[in-house]
Amino acid sequence: MIITSSSDSAPDGFAACAPGSTIMAAVDVEWTKNYRVKNGNTSFCYSVVWLAVPESGTPVNLDGAEFSYTSAYVEDPAETQDLIARADMVLARILDQAGLVAGISCAAI
Repeated sequence: MIITSSSDSAPDGFAACAPGSTIMAAVDVEWTKNYRVKNGNTSFCYSVVWLAVPESGTPVNLDGAEFSYTSAYVEDPAETQDLIARADMVLARILDQAGLVAGISCAAI
């Protein structure tokens, strides 16, 4: 089972953005690396954080701004392909809907 934690009722998507706003998103993917096995990388977690911001182009004070997040991870390595497929769907949605991807970070453990 993929364990999901989210601040949103639709964890795999974004809420509608108000007119004059755009979505900023950041993605983090974590995996383990087994150097003794060819192609030994194993994904185990991804997280997405997003925030709607005005498109005005002028500086905005984001103190107190509300953001949303989703994090998903596997309990069993057999679930890895399901996690990768889900992360792929979420990343495609981010690239389609977000006006700015603030950062994509990938870390090997």
